[in-house]
Amino acid sequence: MIGEKAKRFSQQQFERGAKLIRIMSEYASGKTSSPTPLQARMAEPDSSVNIEMDPKALRRADEDVVETRLGLLASRNLDTIRARIPLEQRISGSFVGSAIGDALAAPTEFLSVDTILERWPPIGPTKLDANHYKVTDDTQMAIAVAKAIVSCAPKPSPENISKAISREFIVWLRDPENNRAPGNTCISAARALESGVPWNEATVINSKGCGANMRVHPVAYRWWKKEDDALRSNVSQLQAAITHGHPTALAAADVTSLVVALLLRNVPVHDVLVQVLRYSAAPPTYNEKWLGPLWQRYGANSPNDYAQEGWTEVHEALKKIGPALLRNDGWSDPCIECGDGWIAEEALATGLFCFLGDCWDSMGARKALRRAAVTRGDSDSIACLAGAFAGACDGLETWPVSWRRILEYYQEIRDLSEKLLIA
Repeated sequence: MIGEKAKRFSQQQFERGAKLIRIMSEYASGKTSSPTPLQARMAEPDSSVNIEMDPKALRRADEDVVETRLGLLASRNLDTIRARIPLEQRISGSFVGSAIGDALAAPTEFLSVDTILERWPPIGPTKLDANHYKVTDDTQMAIAVAKAIVSCAPKPSPENISKAISREFIVWLRDPENNRAPGNTCISAARALESGVPWNEATVINSKGCGANMRVHPVAYRWWKKEDDALRSNVSQLQAAITHGHPTALAAADVTSLVVALLLRNVPVHDVLVQVLRYSAAPPTYNEKWLGPLWQRYGANSPNDYAQEGWTEVHEALKKIGPALLRNDGWSDPCIECGDGWIAEEALATGLFCFLGDCWDSMGARKALRRAAVTRGDSDSIACLAGAFAGACDGLETWPVSWRRILEYYQEIRDLSEKLLIA
C-alpha cells in the first residue's frame, strides 16, 4: 500500500526535515551567519530511503500522510521530479499561478477570516469556477510589465525600459477593464505619467505598497539566469520605482523576482530562503544609472542610505519566515506570522511563507493558494505571489485544466510567457 510506504518514508525523513527547518530558522534569526551548515548537514547520505515517488504516488500519499510537512519537504525525490519540469512549463506555470492566486483570493480581500470561512465553508475558497475567475489590478499590471519587457528586451536600457513600462501603465490606466479597485499609488503615478511628468517625479515617493512587487515576476521570466542577476535586479527595482518611490518597495520587488528566478534555475526549495536571506543581508548598492536622483527626492542623506533603509526592512521581514515555518500548522492565518501584506516587504514574506509552508507535496501549490486566500490581509496580492512561486516550482500542470480554461486573460498570459522566454 502506498500509504504504508509513505508513512515509513515520512518517519525516516521527519528528523531530516525538522533539522532542515531548524537550520533555516537559525539563519533567519541571525544565529547562523553562513549557509554552510545547511549544505554540509543536509548532504548526509540517506540511501536507506529508496521509494519511487512519482507525482501520482505523491498525490495518493498526501491523502494518507497529511501531517508530514517537514519530512516531505526534505525529500530529494520531490526535488528530482521538479527538476525535470521544462523551463517553459515553469514560466507559464508561474505566470498562470500568479493570476489564479489573484482570482481565487480577490473576493476575500478586505474580509475577516471568520467571514471568509462563513461564505466559503468549510475551509475557504479552494477552486475557480464560472462565478469566480476574474483577476484584479495585480494581474493586469503584471501583464503590462510583461508587454513592456517583450517590447524592449533586445535592448534593455534604463531609458527603453522606463519608457516602455510607463507607456503600458498609461494603457492600463485608460483600459475600461481597470475597474478592479486598483491601488491609489498606481493610479496616481499613472495619471502623472499620462500628463507627461517624468517617472522619477511621477512616482509616489513615500509609498511602499505591495503594488511594487505583485507585478514584478515577468522580469524573472526574461532574466532568470544567474549571469543575468544584475540586469534582473535593476529592471525589478526600476519597474517598482516608476510608481512606488520608497526604498523598501524597490528592495522587495528585487527579492520577489529573485525567488522566482531561483526556482526557475531549479534551486532546491529548501535552499531558497537561505539564499534570499543572504542576498538581502549583503551590503546594498544604489545604481544611479537606473534610478537617477530618486534618493534625493526621497530625502535620504546618500544613495547608500536610501538603499540601506529598504534592504534592512526587507531582511527583517524575511527573518520572520524561518521561525514561522517551525510553528506552521497549515491552517492558521499566515498574516499573524509575517504581516498583513499591504506593504511590499510583508506581501513578500507572507506570500513566501504560504509557498514554503505547503511545498512539501504535489498538491502543495493549491494548498498554498487556499492558505493565502484565507487571511485578514491583502489576500489577493499574497496569493498572487504565492502562486507565482508555486508555479515556478511545480510548473503549469500543477494548476487544474478546468481552472485554466476559465481564468481571465489566460491565453494572453500564455502567449506572453512564450514571448518572454524567447525575447
